[in-house]
Amino acid sequence: MTKEEVISAVNEILVDDFDLDENKLQGSAVLRDDLDIDSLDALDLMVALEKRFGCKIAEEEARAMTNLQQVYDFIVSAQNK
Repeated sequence: MTKEEVISAVNEILVDDFDLDENKLQGSAVLRDDLDIDSLDALDLMVALEKRFGCKIAEEEARAMTNLQQVYDFIVSAQNK
């Protein structure tokens, strides 16, 4: 899966499952501050990402992801393993 495909798929989850405006979905967007992803939403997001991409996201890894670019990069890296 290419980086562009990962970004598109992650953004699709955020739009469909979290009703976010696609225009807000920039790599620099901070999950908590810019996208209003609270801790419960973050857990739901990690579960959705695990299901969509078939990867396992450890709690420490999830906590380290504070902006959307980090989420994209993690998924790209997980896909390339």
